[in-house]
Amino acid sequence: PLRDDENLPEVFTWQEQRKVTGSLTLHYKRVLYLLEDTDVARRAIGNRVDVRETEDGTVFIFHEGRELPASPFNKEGHVHQVAVVDNKVFGAALKYAKQLQEQRDDRKLKSPHTTKRDKRLLRARRAAAAAPPA
Repeated sequence: PLRDDENLPEVFTWQEQRKVTGSLTLHYKRVLYLLEDTDVARRAIGNRVDVRETEDGTVFIFHEGRELPASPFNKEGHVHQVAVVDNKVFGAALKYAKQLQEQRDDRKLKSPHTTKRDKRLLRARRAAAAAPPA
């Protein structure tokens, strides 16, 4: 039986530690997280914080037992000046972008380095995107 002080959903999270920079940021899984400027976050500068990821991919950051509000900033989005498209061809550009994303996702699904969990989440996102709006 569970004790009163045990939280089962918390037990089943992936937990790692990351160091908070002087600019209130930290990196986790190739994503830069920007911490809100709070007293607890300021005390975390230069220290390690607990990063907890739930099964559905939601990330929470804790320091001294308190959750730190944070926003993800995905660094992988590259925009090249050549890729800026005129509004007249926006539909074609979106179709091309979708093809590129599908190719990227196919590579991830075939990669032996992608975890089963990440593959399952990717397939679920694909299915949700393909479903007609309700």
